[in-house]
Amino acid sequence: MLDFLGTLQRTHTCGQLRAQQAGEQVILMGWVNRRRDHGNLIFLDLRDRTGITQIVLDKDLTPEGHGKAEQVRPEYVVAVVGTVRLRGKDVINPKMATGEIEVSAKELLVLNEPETSLHPDLLPALANLVVTAAKDTQVIAVTHSRPFLAALQAGSEETGLDLQVLELVKEFGQTAIEGQRPLDEPPWKWPSR
Repeated sequence: MLDFLGTLQRTHTCGQLRAQQAGEQVILMGWVNRRRDHGNLIFLDLRDRTGITQIVLDKDLTPEGHGKAEQVRPEYVVAVVGTVRLRGKDVINPKMATGEIEVSAKELLVLNEPETSLHPDLLPALANLVVTAAKDTQVIAVTHSRPFLAALQAGSEETGLDLQVLELVKEFGQTAIEGQRPLDEPPWKWPSR
C-alpha cells in the first residue's frame, strides 16, 4: 500500500547533509539504493541525483516505519522524516560525502514501488527474440527476473543454443560478474580483457 505525500516537502537532498546538520530534523526523498536488515535495525541507502544518505530505522523508536522498511527493496521511492545524527567513529564511511552522518528515521512513507516485472505473456516472446538474435551474434542479457531467465533457458534448449548464465553481484553501487572483476575498484580501473 502506497502512502500519500500530502504537503510534505523535502528539506535537503541526499548528497547535501554533513556533520554540521547533526541534530536537525530533515525530510529526504529518493530511491532506495540498498537495504540492509539487522533485525531491530534496518539501514536504507537513500539516493537522489546529488548523492546517498544512510537512513536508520529502529524497531523500538519507529515500529511502523520499521515494518514498512521490511517490505521496501531497491528502487522503491520513499520519503523519510528524521533527525540527522553523527555516526560513531568506527562506522564513519570515508568513501561517501555523507559518510559522517546518518538519519534516524521517525517516519517512512512509501511513495512508489518499482515496475520490475514484465507481463508473463510477454516473457516467451522476448526470450525468443533474444535467442533468435543470439544465433547470429553474441547477446548479453542482464536481468534480475527469474521468470525471464527461465524463459530464456527454455528457448535456448528448444533451439540448441548454448546459453551461459553468469551470476551478477552488486556491491558498492557497482555490478560485476562474480569472480571476473574486482569489486573494490571503480570500473575504469578494471583490467581490460
